Amino acid sequence: MEINERIKTIRKENHLTQEEFGNRLGIGKYAVTNIELGRVEPKSHLIKLIANEFDINEEWIKIGVEPKYPERNMEAQLAKKIGEVIGEDDTFRKQLILTLLELSDTDWEVIKKIYNEMQKKNG
Repeated sequence: MEINERIKTIRKENHLTQEEFGNRLGIGKYAVTNIELGRVEPKSHLIKLIANEFDINEEWIKIGVEPKYPERNMEAQLAKKIGEVIGEDDTFRKQLILTLLELSDTDWEVIKKIYNEMQKKNG
C-alpha cells in the first residue's frame, strides 16, 4: 500500500468525506483528492498533522511500518480521552467526568463491584 492509499484509508476509517477530512487538516477538498490519487506527495508537516489529528503512527503513514496506532499506557490513554471531552461542546460528559473524579474511595469500590458483575454477565 502506498502513502496515498494509507491516507485514503485513514479518511475512510473515520467516515469522512474528502471535504470533511480536508477541513480537519486545514486543506481543501481538491488537495485531498490529489493526494489520494497520488498526484501530489504530501509534505512532512501534513503527514505530522494527520498523525496527530487521527492518532496514527507517523511512520505507518509514511512507509507502512506497524503498529498503525501508537501504543499508549493507560495514563496516556486517559489523558487523551479527557482532552477530547474537554474540547467537546457536551456539558453532560464534562459534568459526568467531574462527578466521577470527586467520588470517594468507598464509592469507587461500589462502582468496581458493579463493573465486575457486568463483565461476568457479558463474558
